Amino acid sequence: MNKLKIKDWSIDDVNTWLSMLKGVDETMILYYIKSFQRNNIDGQTLIKLTDDILLNQLRITPLGDRSNIIARISERVEKEKTTVEKFIQTVIKLDWKLLCALFTTIGTIVGGMWAALSRLFFRNKDKSE
Repeated sequence: MNKLKIKDWSIDDVNTWLSMLKGVDETMILYYIKSFQRNNIDGQTLIKLTDDILLNQLRITPLGDRSNIIARISERVEKEKTTVEKFIQTVIKLDWKLLCALFTTIGTIVGGMWAALSRLFFRNKDKSE
């Protein structure tokens, strides 16, 4: 289970994860597991759960437990994101002017490298002729 991405978890994987949650009322865990089983909560469904679904459909009434479940799901999903996804999220959060400055700088560096490589290539080509 731990090596699988959360979206690939089976119903049993979800139940195992739920049984190991910290900060959730231990006397209620069995009820939560049965509720998740009864509703066929697998990994694909787990990542789509909302507070409203937990409360109204799965009948998890303690706000603290619902908040904890949602937080643990979010943490797991965040942990699984690739470096590229995290980079894109970081770029999206950047200020637009800062982003323009960043790409201008990158363009300048790449342009300078291209010019230097071109000069080097043509200088070596002239020597060989």
